[in-house]
Amino acid sequence: MKSWQKYRKAIIGTLGAFGIWLAAIMSFQPDVPPANLPLWNSGINEWTLTNNCKTSVTVSGVTYTVTIKEGFKTDGASIPEVLAAPLGLTRDSPAIIRGALIHDAIYASELLDRQTADSILYAACLNDGMAPEKALAVWKAVREWGFVAWDRHTDESVSTARTKVEVHTTSRTRYSSSRYR
Repeated sequence: MKSWQKYRKAIIGTLGAFGIWLAAIMSFQPDVPPANLPLWNSGINEWTLTNNCKTSVTVSGVTYTVTIKEGFKTDGASIPEVLAAPLGLTRDSPAIIRGALIHDAIYASELLDRQTADSILYAACLNDGMAPEKALAVWKAVREWGFVAWDRHTDESVSTARTKVEVHTTSRTRYSSSRYR
C-alpha cells in the first residue's frame, strides 16, 4: 500500500474515532494508584527502566507475560496533548503507563504483531482502572496511527530491542467432560 493511502486511511479512521473520543472525555475516570514500575524519568518524555520488569496481561483467553529488562527506554503513552488532556491523561498517567511500557516494548521488538500489541495495551488500560470509553479511544488511536512508529523500525533497532524484551504466551484451555451414551 502506498504511504499516502496509509495516511488517508488513518485520517478517515480518526474522524470515525472522534465520536469515541467525545464519549470518552465525558466518562468518569476513577482515581488509580500509581503503577509500581521501576521507571526513571531520563529526559523530556523519556523513561528508562531501572530494574527488570515482568508483567502479564490476558487478552481473549491468552496470557501474555512480558519481561522487559533494565535499560529499556519508553516515551510512555505518546498521545498528542490536544487529545490526551480532555481524556484526563498524560504520558505517565497511572492507568496507562504500564500498558504503554508493554506496548512500546512489543512494538520495538516486533515479537508480536501490531494488532496483538494494541489489544494488549487496551486490556492493560482496563486492568489498571481506565474507563472503558477512554481505553477504547486509546486503542482506536493506536490502531489508526501506530503504523507511523512501526514503520520507523530498522533491522538494527528491532535486534537491539529484542535483547531487552521477552514475550511468553499461555493459553487457557477449557476442558469439557462429556459422556458418550
